[in-house]
Amino acid sequence: MKLELTERDKTLLIFLSVLLIAAAYLFLGILPLHRANYDMLAQLESAEADMEEKEKKIAGLAEVSSVHDELEKALEQAQNTMLPMMESRQIDRILTGLALEYELSIRRMEIQMPEEASDLLAFGETKGKKSAAGNNEAADSVYHALVSMEVVGSQTDGDRLLDAVSQNMTGIRIISMRRIAAKSHSTADGGSGEEVLELKLEVSMCKKVAE
Repeated sequence: MKLELTERDKTLLIFLSVLLIAAAYLFLGILPLHRANYDMLAQLESAEADMEEKEKKIAGLAEVSSVHDELEKALEQAQNTMLPMMESRQIDRILTGLALEYELSIRRMEIQMPEEASDLLAFGETKGKKSAAGNNEAADSVYHALVSMEVVGSQTDGDRLLDAVSQNMTGIRIISMRRIAAKSHSTADGGSGEEVLELKLEVSMCKKVAE
């Protein structure tokens, strides 16, 4: 039996062949390329987002580093206003010498040494944490000793002592003061005689850790 195709059948077969070739080209060529392009764009957007995040982190680290440096400078300045770590007898010697320098005698002195220290830390540091340089350093610490004392002498000499402590003494701060008349008699230069000056002082000391 011989199969004969009409012109219509031939035209239909040619059309179906073209359609099949076009569909194969679409599914095997254009769609994979489109999918690959879409994936590449998604990866590019993800890489750009990661880059922006890293840039933000770098900017944040630079800001933190700047704040850290500023705080370290402030801490150094604070340390410069303090005395080195001392024992109570050394504090006694300093204050006794200061009173004698202004011709005052000490009637009573009580020194309360601190039991604990206040840690002096820069931003982002913790006690015993390794520094940025990699050294295992403990934090510098601040100690505050409280001194209660009574000095006897003229009001003029007492004022000179107060001025010296409030203006020139590093690490020593006047918390409170009170004047009590001790003797009421005239001196050779017309002064008002002796008085008792009650003082409460705070002695700030910094215990620096060897680098």
